[in-house]
Amino acid sequence: MIVKIGASLGLAVLSMTTAIELTAETATVSHRDEIRNLTVSYQDSEEHTFSASEKAAIEAILSDTYDQVKAIYPDLADEVSVSVRTLARDLTMVGHVTGMAAAPGRIVIMISSLHPESLEVAARDGLAGTFAHELHHLRRGWTIEGNHYGPGIQIATINEGLAVIFAESITGVSKPGNMQPDEPTSLEWAREIRELPVDADYGTWMFQHPDGRMGVGYRTGRFLVQRAMENSGLDIVALSEQTPDEIWAWAEVE
Repeated sequence: MIVKIGASLGLAVLSMTTAIELTAETATVSHRDEIRNLTVSYQDSEEHTFSASEKAAIEAILSDTYDQVKAIYPDLADEVSVSVRTLARDLTMVGHVTGMAAAPGRIVIMISSLHPESLEVAARDGLAGTFAHELHHLRRGWTIEGNHYGPGIQIATINEGLAVIFAESITGVSKPGNMQPDEPTSLEWAREIRELPVDADYGTWMFQHPDGRMGVGYRTGRFLVQRAMENSGLDIVALSEQTPDEIWAWAEVE
């Protein structure tokens, strides 16, 4: 099922399931914004079929978050396609929701089906932050297909750190899995990353290192971006206009 959402509609309107024609193959929100639209599709699985209540909650959060990001970045894509599915994994450390910017204008969202309460609660906990994070990637051009950047963990670390801090600025929530260690350790990790070859394994440094460290790139990126903001005097929106090399320089990793 695909649902077209007028992105200017707020949480209050979209939480009213009567405003959505859920029985249609292509459902539309009444009084939608014809200029700024989200297209939301759901991928049901054997373990979970999205309910009308879950869809209404998800669409409300997506729409409200898009509006907030669009207000900051007017040049953000006017049409964004969002594919929502469940994932049978414990995502507590990242707010029960993860995602990826698959291509320009296209985002995939995965919500943990293992939340101790419900899928809807999982979405309310972490969807806004994840969607803001992925929208930042779209705007910056950091996508799996159609990527504007070259290879290298040094680049990935900065781009992910920017998105982490940007999402925190939108939601006011910091996710445990993105938090850096103490400053000496963070500096050590930053030096490690800086010396990596351009073809260093992405999964090792961004997700799980063989030595047991998790999310080294994300957590170091958050540290570097915070440090660059402090040293440059730029806020996260202004810093996001800079190149990875410029941000590394402002982070002053000796």
